Amino acid sequence: MTKESTRYHKVHYRRVEANDGEPSFETLCRAALEAKNAAGLALSMRPDDRVMSINDDGVDKQVLMNRVADLNSAVFGEICLVLPNDMQAMLRRSTKQVKLSEKTMATVFDLSEAQAPANSQFIRGTAYWLSVGNNLFFIQMNALSARFVQCYLEWLVKAAAESRGVRRSVASFLIEVDVSKSGDKAIGEIKNLRIKGKSEMGLAVPVAENGKPKKTSRRVKAAHKMSEVAMPLVEAILGKAWAKSLNESLGPNEYITASGEVRVSGSRTEQSREQIRKIAHEIADTTDAEVTIEGKDGRIKSGDVILRTEMPFIVPHEGGTLLDFDNVADQLQKVYGRFVEDQKIEP
Repeated sequence: MTKESTRYHKVHYRRVEANDGEPSFETLCRAALEAKNAAGLALSMRPDDRVMSINDDGVDKQVLMNRVADLNSAVFGEICLVLPNDMQAMLRRSTKQVKLSEKTMATVFDLSEAQAPANSQFIRGTAYWLSVGNNLFFIQMNALSARFVQCYLEWLVKAAAESRGVRRSVASFLIEVDVSKSGDKAIGEIKNLRIKGKSEMGLAVPVAENGKPKKTSRRVKAAHKMSEVAMPLVEAILGKAWAKSLNESLGPNEYITASGEVRVSGSRTEQSREQIRKIAHEIADTTDAEVTIEGKDGRIKSGDVILRTEMPFIVPHEGGTLLDFDNVADQLQKVYGRFVEDQKIEP
């Protein structure tokens, strides 16, 4: 019997904004699954009709919902990402001798690519989602990004939304949590403050003998530092001699840009936590710096609270990637209950 194991995954949260009188997102999901075709079959019984085709940067992909369940108090489903005509690289542990160059003979394993068996496709990513009222929870794995989850759910409920008088795009109101509604405690204890900024300083130098600007592609990278002007930061990293040499190599239309990052880590006292919030908001309001406040259950970035938390999930087969369907449903409902109890979200 294959041994099961437990693996932690990050649970992401979004809230779906709805106007007064509009059905909830959960209602739209349920209506979509109950919609019947001409033969009287509900969408939940028509797997081929739950396949969405999409062209992503010139690559044809398919996003489909496989298992889906109405839990009475929520709607829960599993999404898969597949690529038609996809091939998988395989290593066979049979060996052969090959000549790799004029000098090299080697014994290697047989490496080849093969398509999936007939009527099968390789899964490139999976996601699990749960809608409760206007709250959406999901976990994503491998190549199935949040963008695909959102795109698929909009596609899924589009007809149901139009039949209920919802004219807006679902994706347009799948949003992060508003700070003003969630409060500063929404992300839990602050663990990390990150400030990323950019400082620029133009440097005028003579043109080349032919009168044309010199072409260069020199870049200076810095981490965990921040400066109001670029050159002092460059000098601190490279030393004055190298900084001067870099300066003299630039053309008339070139200038040095130094990017830096400041971090404050560790558990906070209530006093320092409040002061950090004030500083972070002032920096974000008065400069072009990107301020991110990391918390136990999420982060605040660019004014929005992004709620998330990690939960353990059962993997039925040790070494596998698919999760136990019932266990994921239970765990996502626990996250919902916890967020409501902690007043991070509204029921």
